[in-house]
Amino acid sequence: MKRRLDENGGYVDTSKPTAFFQPTGGRDWTVSVAVPGSVLSTCKRDDQRTNVVSHLARALAVFSIDEVVIFDDSHPDTRPRNVDPAGYTGDVDPCGYLDHLLQYLEMPPFMRKTLLPIHPNLKQAGLMPSLDIPPHPHPSDWLPYCEGVTLSGATKSGSGTLVDVGRKNPVTISHDVPPKTRITVKIDSNDPFLGEPVDPAAPRTEGGYYWGYSVRRCKSLAAIFEESPFEGGYDFSIGTSERGVPIAEAFPERKVKRGETNFNHLLIVFGGPRGLENAAENDPELNGMGIVKGRTKELFDHWINILPGQGSRTIRTDEALFIEKGSDNSLAGRIAQCDALAPCNPAIADDRLPERDAVKALVLLARGHSPDSTQESDAMFGEPTLEEPEASEAGLPDPKVLLCEVCGNNERMKSPDGTITNCRQCQNANKTHNACPKKAAGRNGLPRRGGPPASAADPKFWDPYEHAAETRSTDREQPLSPLWESPALA
Repeated sequence: MKRRLDENGGYVDTSKPTAFFQPTGGRDWTVSVAVPGSVLSTCKRDDQRTNVVSHLARALAVFSIDEVVIFDDSHPDTRPRNVDPAGYTGDVDPCGYLDHLLQYLEMPPFMRKTLLPIHPNLKQAGLMPSLDIPPHPHPSDWLPYCEGVTLSGATKSGSGTLVDVGRKNPVTISHDVPPKTRITVKIDSNDPFLGEPVDPAAPRTEGGYYWGYSVRRCKSLAAIFEESPFEGGYDFSIGTSERGVPIAEAFPERKVKRGETNFNHLLIVFGGPRGLENAAENDPELNGMGIVKGRTKELFDHWINILPGQGSRTIRTDEALFIEKGSDNSLAGRIAQCDALAPCNPAIADDRLPERDAVKALVLLARGHSPDSTQESDAMFGEPTLEEPEASEAGLPDPKVLLCEVCGNNERMKSPDGTITNCRQCQNANKTHNACPKKAAGRNGLPRRGGPPASAADPKFWDPYEHAAETRSTDREQPLSPLWESPALA
């Protein structure tokens, strides 16, 4: 194989150059992601679990996530009582397994043998891809910060500590630190063999570098908020669900300066295969507060659907991370490009954010509006105004006070096109082919044996398939058509 030579006779590296992280200035804001241990529940073999963790870690690193929270969404009675930390935990303690492998991948490779001994969880570790983040040393990349592990040897001066930072020679610090301790070191600009230990967040807050993610474990969904490491907790929280609103609707775009954000600590919580509703149902503390299933969205400032109209029945958490953090759907980017300084979730009470009214007043005054105008304030901040529904232009009576002409039930439903349909009981009877009072109509208006189909000209006839998209996007507060209703949520 021929290799290119330069003018001095040396070899020229013709391989594709590596993209290095380019800092744009220090930042104090952080983005945290919470995932449940049940993301591994569908994996039957060790290689499958390793593959899921690898994809998850790559997504966290590629999109510069600062913190990952692992919470247990299983039922308290099914959680393991005694787990051998020296044995394989992939099938008995998925949260511990996920924690172990995520820490392994985030740690610089040169210090793994020192800080992480051989363990059955790491049997497939050689198959996992490298994160290649700034804390991982690169031969052709020099950074003012580095990660290191302290050594037991003596320094030349007799004081201080030697630190292995993954380079040819160790770095000396003036502090006495016990051996086998991971620290963050800032290299002296005049002497590359001298350094000072700094806070692990210093590369992010001072230099603007992405410095990997920290891993935190929680015993429940509620513990994510209660045990936050940030002072004041998370000031902006988002829950993801297929029953949420699209990102574009929750965060309308606006022009902002690069790097500008209107949050300090953002938290995005992903659910497992059974969703966040299942995690809330298995949390005894939330059950005591009455937060179960349909009320799970009250925990968050926003309830988001990252991919409306998904083709697959389920989206894996590692896939959801890549979808959500994509260029067109990034929640952090959308939040920075929207005017919504307050939560748009109407289920959230104002007492959760005591400074909410003060922020509204300041923003309204800055925009030349009167802070006393409640209706104007609610419209500006994306909050729904509570008004009584008006009758349709066709002169149809209010559907709330009418009885169903078929069975006499008063739960009549209003379709997006303005027509009034039958009540849910009659629709379910049509769907399941049970004894339906409307003998002539079959399922969805199709002919039943010996009977003609229902007429589309009938103002009460409404095809759920024809209006399915409208039902999911524009009429979310109304009950969904029985064709789109999951039996598990009925």
